[in-house]
Amino acid sequence: MSSKINTIQRKCLVPTSCIERFLPLTGAIADIAGTSGISNIRGNYQIGYLDPMPLHMVIFTKSGTGLLQTPTHNYLLEADSVIIVPAGGSCMFNNETETWQILWFYLYDTPQWEHLIDDGVRHQPTELLPQIEVAMEGYLTGVQTLQKDKRVAAIFSDLMACYLEQAFCPSQEQHIDEAKLKLEKIWHKVSERPSHKWSKTEMAKSLYVSPSTFDRLVKKYYGITPWQKVIQIRMELAAMLLTKTDYSIQVIADRTGYANEFIFSTAFKKHSSLSPKFYRQKFK
Repeated sequence: MSSKINTIQRKCLVPTSCIERFLPLTGAIADIAGTSGISNIRGNYQIGYLDPMPLHMVIFTKSGTGLLQTPTHNYLLEADSVIIVPAGGSCMFNNETETWQILWFYLYDTPQWEHLIDDGVRHQPTELLPQIEVAMEGYLTGVQTLQKDKRVAAIFSDLMACYLEQAFCPSQEQHIDEAKLKLEKIWHKVSERPSHKWSKTEMAKSLYVSPSTFDRLVKKYYGITPWQKVIQIRMELAAMLLTKTDYSIQVIADRTGYANEFIFSTAFKKHSSLSPKFYRQKFK
């Protein structure tokens, strides 16, 4: 629908007949979303954001029908559809049928989602709703009934983040290329300053993501942890210095960020199966 409306009002009408379950977000999903929930809406329900929203709003409609209004358009939200309202906009939404079942997320306005602003409001059919619902329900079960074991919640948290990225990234191939390019820039910085005391927090900050998201990205694209990647870069430099220069083992240890020759030699042997001395003898 595209009939123009005139005003957006600030509203918060949530009848007691509504059943809303909020997800206490942790793990990967908490890195990209501020809040999320599963709602069974009934009665005279209406929410309105007059001021520009600081987060991107995502609503999946499972059943029933809702109506979302922006200053320029009306959108009829029917089953198996999703609507994305970018940060910076204003809107109102309500149920058009007696019951309206929705799954919703508010995504942080970060570089990962900056293309959503360029795309504007997107309303489209979706085939991901069943998978997202299973992930959300599984996550709720994990955090509510398995307090002694967070692994179940972590798995479903990863799944939710994965499904949202799959649904709203411009294209999976483009997303992978851009993410890996940004990571490669970080590794270039590490190779330029191998003796620096690199931390996951510092590296994640340069990518504008949280440490847990950075850890997940590195494992996704390289199959190892960020610290293992730093060690790999240091060991590659050490191998080059051993075979191309006459620097002492202590000097190489200093240049690659190790406190002394013994610690460096232990790390190098673990990485290459040879001590620095024998590696130099064999390959120089």
